[in-house]
Amino acid sequence: MAKFHSAAAAAVLSTAFVAPALAADALAAGAEVRGAVLEELTAFAEWQVGGGEIAFGRNEIRRIGDFAHVRAVVTRADGGPIDPDTLVWIREAARPLTLSGVLRHRAGRWMLLEADVEPAGGVDPDRDRRRWALPAGLLPPGCEHRQNWGCGPPAR
Repeated sequence: MAKFHSAAAAAVLSTAFVAPALAADALAAGAEVRGAVLEELTAFAEWQVGGGEIAFGRNEIRRIGDFAHVRAVVTRADGGPIDPDTLVWIREAARPLTLSGVLRHRAGRWMLLEADVEPAGGVDPDRDRRRWALPAGLLPPGCEHRQNWGCGPPAR
């Protein structure tokens, strides 16, 4: 019986020191998850800029459980800027060209639920997604609450 109690006590103690599952965690640069999330966003970004290889500049990924939110500046593969004026369907995009989207981890991979090019003019890029039943804290604060983003590109 002592064996059972010690095993049960170990289980209780080990769970007491685990970080909360629903705390938003920014993914470290170079992390395997960061790479998988950005890879899933790549095809969408290439399609939005009319084909051709792209790279991601500054980006922020917030993850809670199996959901992730991404804001990433899209550049040409050589790091050069993409001019939205050259692409008729995104002429009203923020500069630099920035994507915002939500992904979900299912069946061992990240899947893009929705993404779009952020509009110019300080419009909240996540306004439509704020009505979704996403984990609290996944989306960054709205434009009126951002200090360093200003609803433009990510701060880093």
